[in-house]
Amino acid sequence: MPPDTILDDILGNFTNAAAGYFPQLLTIGVGLLGGLIVLQIAATFALGQRGSGSHAHGTFFGIIQSFAPAFIALVVMDHCWDWGNDIINGGKDIGAAISGASPDSITPSGIYSQGLHMIGDIYTARSWGMWFHPIDDIALLLLTGVAIVMWLLAALYYLLVLLEAAYVVVQGPITLCWGAFEHSRASMHSWVAHLIGVAVKIVALLLMVSIVMSTSNDWIANLDGLGPDGINAYRVYYATVALAESIVALLAITTFPSIAGHLVRTNLSSAMNSGLAEGTTTTVQRELRNAGQSAGSKVVGTIVPRKAA
Repeated sequence: MPPDTILDDILGNFTNAAAGYFPQLLTIGVGLLGGLIVLQIAATFALGQRGSGSHAHGTFFGIIQSFAPAFIALVVMDHCWDWGNDIINGGKDIGAAISGASPDSITPSGIYSQGLHMIGDIYTARSWGMWFHPIDDIALLLLTGVAIVMWLLAALYYLLVLLEAAYVVVQGPITLCWGAFEHSRASMHSWVAHLIGVAVKIVALLLMVSIVMSTSNDWIANLDGLGPDGINAYRVYYATVALAESIVALLAITTFPSIAGHLVRTNLSSAMNSGLAEGTTTTVQRELRNAGQSAGSKVVGTIVPRKAA
């Protein structure tokens, strides 16, 4: 069977489109950030007008402090394409160092083509004489057809992980613009956790794909050594073995990387958000304490001492 190139073309087209749309998304994200800063300054100023003295002083510093996280968010937004791709490429390099295979040599089309080669050896062993054994011929067609689907699903999963990496990076500005504010800072934490989780998933995925590709090379070598006559003698048996090997390859590629990425993303996001919750609670407690002190001072100021009779 001829090798596949469609999946690699899809990946290339999506990546190029993401790179082309990123400047527009960055412009939109910066505009949203500017609008949110104006709203926060207006809200801080309006709340400060209810008091005087220390309230005005606190309003001034509240406005100043609102610019610091906004500036940090703006810097991250401006560099999230480079930094995000560096993290993703770092995951690929780590996976390549562990597995010993180059990420450029392992592609979605390469995985699918590997399955096509292995199943093609069995399928092409069919001969006209199989019409005299219709049950075996139908069983062979079903087994090889399902096995090809297993390899296609494995290649599609690899493709989706790489597309997910590009998506996380390109939608960064829209997510990060909300991270400049205390009560919506979880969005920035979620983006960072998602990005690192995808990188870890790619590391595990490259390791599993390398193992599957290396093992499937041995399977293909065994089938090539048998030749059409050797395969045709026990065609249903070899088709069944190929299907079992294809299922193992699918499970190895899809299961372990998904678990690794999910654990890292969930735990990292939970840790960062718990720290944010503690900081928010402390801030709320401080504001309530200040409000209580201010209200108490006003009550004391309104008490008029009673004159002695």
